[in-house]
Amino acid sequence: MKKTLILLIFTPLIAFSQYVRLTDFKSKSTLYLDLDRLYNYNIYERNQFGLGLYFVTPTNNDKVPQWRINAYAGYSTFPKEWKYGGKVTLCFHKGWQWQPFVQYFEDFVPASSIYLNAYSLLNPSQNTGFMTSHMLRMRRATIGTAFTPNHGILSFHVDFSYDREWCRYKGDHLLYPHINPEDYRNPQDFATLHLNATYKGMLTLDVSSFKEIATYDTPLSLKAILQYNKSYKYKNSTLNTFAQMGFVTQNASYSHRFDISGTAGSYFFFDNSLLTLAPNSFTSDLYARFSAKFRLNKLIPNNNYCNPKPFVQVSGAAAYAYDDTWTAMLEPCVGIDDILRYGAINFGAAFAYRLAPKNAPCYSPYFSDNSALMFTATLAL
Repeated sequence: MKKTLILLIFTPLIAFSQYVRLTDFKSKSTLYLDLDRLYNYNIYERNQFGLGLYFVTPTNNDKVPQWRINAYAGYSTFPKEWKYGGKVTLCFHKGWQWQPFVQYFEDFVPASSIYLNAYSLLNPSQNTGFMTSHMLRMRRATIGTAFTPNHGILSFHVDFSYDREWCRYKGDHLLYPHINPEDYRNPQDFATLHLNATYKGMLTLDVSSFKEIATYDTPLSLKAILQYNKSYKYKNSTLNTFAQMGFVTQNASYSHRFDISGTAGSYFFFDNSLLTLAPNSFTSDLYARFSAKFRLNKLIPNNNYCNPKPFVQVSGAAAYAYDDTWTAMLEPCVGIDDILRYGAINFGAAFAYRLAPKNAPCYSPYFSDNSALMFTATLAL
């Protein structure tokens, strides 16, 4: 028990590990604790407490498929509601490595999200869950499969799901105190066919075709996102590049549109983020955004307390809605990582400023509205 507690405390700091092994190493099957489920926070649900378990069978026999079972339950303190879910996956390790699965959950999920990756506190580049404010209460049942062709360059994920969604009118959320917490609109039911294809781990195409069940006379809606994410390393520097674009057809429901969101107000720097923009600033049907960060990794010899790494980041976004509204912005940022080391964490600072056309919704004539002074935090491994 003592060893398990030590692992629970120190594993996040030393290994970026989402899972902590609970069974001994002599066991053929393994049970893990999911650290991401213990505690989370966003400005919609506020504090979230829960428990997640992950069970896997042995992988040392290519003839016998591997079972992977996830289950979790949690409680959100602001809406005061429980959430839960589970997923069962059967993994074949030969040939195209098919991974058929079934999944069910009832949870709060980000609505109109423009991000493909899940948020983790241990990976600051995947930051967006922290600042999410527009969320849906969703009940989803999914069946699908993932597979990777023999050459391994491409990987695919295909699934079919049935969703029931609850949300406020026009996507309003719990941040507005005058909205009655019980004032849900009627639930909407959707059937969705989803395809995700990834090339060499850096280029991702995500396409969904969905239809509202109650309105049989409406045509199918289509939503697509294309994302590129790659890092380039030089002798003493790195260049991280990120680009993303997406569109949704005009007949799509509000919950399937895109939220152009930033992380202003968090006081922390995040890669690939719009640092001076507030969460859920603009809802769009067509958008594009990009980010490029160049960092010098070694200015002075390493020491135990300081290893400054100056960087420059340029980000931008443009979005359009079918009601002829639009927005656009450019955001330069300068900063220094790892100015001070405390234990396993390095701290730094950054400053960003937003430039926008005067007729754009995100424009402000005030310096304080356009600027953001932030901390940076990275783990020293």
